[in-house]
Amino acid sequence: MYRYIRFIVSKRTFYDAETNKELGKDYIKIDQSWIITARIHDYLFYVISTSLSNANKTKMPSDIHGPLQSDDDVVFILKNTTTDWRITMLAYEDWEKLHNYGISDVYCYDSLDLVKIPIQMTDGKPANPIIRKCNYELDNRAEEENGFDEHYMITETYRRTTPKTGEVFNQLAKVNFYRAYIIQLLQDGTKVMYCENKPGNWDF
Repeated sequence: MYRYIRFIVSKRTFYDAETNKELGKDYIKIDQSWIITARIHDYLFYVISTSLSNANKTKMPSDIHGPLQSDDDVVFILKNTTTDWRITMLAYEDWEKLHNYGISDVYCYDSLDLVKIPIQMTDGKPANPIIRKCNYELDNRAEEENGFDEHYMITETYRRTTPKTGEVFNQLAKVNFYRAYIIQLLQDGTKVMYCENKPGNWDF
């Protein structure tokens, strides 16, 4: 289950990002699953998220997001499953473009990180295939042991490539930089993105 919560720092107000409905100022409680609060410390803005889920007791339940600037406009992707929970923060303009493209969830990585993606194979075809990527290349593919011929898992590992000419990040010409990403189509028809945790533009 996903919820998308927008926070406009200058207003210190939370909104439902999909409906633009105001949810509260400085503090909100969502679906008996999350508490999200905005705080100022040393003249800087922070958001504290706390999960009330019992799904994964090994995780620290709270996280601090920030510092945020007074003109920041961000979206928090809240995810709850029966076994885990997670929160991701994106700039609102990034979230809006990805959401309009049909992407439900985003996993962020540093440039040197390897991205490992599990893929379910059924009758020789991926049930949750990689459908698009930019500036990532396949580094390794490993098949699980003891799988069945008609039904097994593989793990694909991707490595960040060197940007092509004209794609190098430049503060004066951000349009020339294409952020690295991988998009996977899940079995329920939703899409998830694995992407580089850097500012820049998408190539779609």
